[in-house]
Amino acid sequence: MNFTLRCLCPDDLRTADQLRSDLGWNQTILDWQRLLALSPEGCVVAEQNGRIVGTCTTVSYGNALAWIGMMMVDPAVRGQGIGDSLLRRCVDHLRRHGVRCIKLDATPMGKPLYARMGFVPEWTLTRWEHYGSPLILEPVPDRVHPPAEEHWPAILALDTQVFGVSRGPLLRSLATNSRRVLVYESGGSIGGFGMLRNGARASYLGPIVAEPGMGELLVRSLLSGHGDQPVFWDIPDLNKPASILARQLGFSFLRPLTRMYLDTNLIASDPFGQWAIADPATG
Repeated sequence: MNFTLRCLCPDDLRTADQLRSDLGWNQTILDWQRLLALSPEGCVVAEQNGRIVGTCTTVSYGNALAWIGMMMVDPAVRGQGIGDSLLRRCVDHLRRHGVRCIKLDATPMGKPLYARMGFVPEWTLTRWEHYGSPLILEPVPDRVHPPAEEHWPAILALDTQVFGVSRGPLLRSLATNSRRVLVYESGGSIGGFGMLRNGARASYLGPIVAEPGMGELLVRSLLSGHGDQPVFWDIPDLNKPASILARQLGFSFLRPLTRMYLDTNLIASDPFGQWAIADPATG
């Protein structure tokens, strides 16, 4: 083995982000900083001849669930077992810390690697892209508005119900870095929330979590006034209303993703309540 593994550190972020850019992924330096802040010992790089040639990150939601993401290997050094080693290092780290369920969102290229390691498909997603023509949508209604601090307990309770575990620190961080954060308030209760943030290649729509009948208005409100900037939107395929809306708004299919779990799916989530995931790197 002519490469070494070590923990990602703040001084590595620019180099790691250059690898991300070379591969055409959409995350930003803020995403790297968030991942490192959430899991300072669970993010790993592979070095070869003093150069970072691979990365893999983890985010833990307590001991119940953790997510593996940002699995990248420089194309020039693939085939040397770097991806396998990075993945094993991250899985071992999570198991040492008592995490009961490990998941990830796999690209078509990464899926065979994860399958060899014992990951099993849970359900599929599609990345949708809007590019070119402006998104012209109706004004945002009064019942959809930015959240106040008092709304956050209800936001987190709804998200836990749909996602399966609490991911409060992630959502708080995403909200801080998002261009638009909205909640759907009806009868004094929160029935949904969503975010829209900047990405390296396109704006990213998500996460969006909503009770039945509330997702479409949140999507339309988040995109209202967005203009002609490209947008990526990752939707669980089981959420048919969200996929239908994507087509109606002029989004087109970009690529498939597969949500996978290791060994046993101990944490079930509700794809019907997820109108957009937070990020393939975090679930």
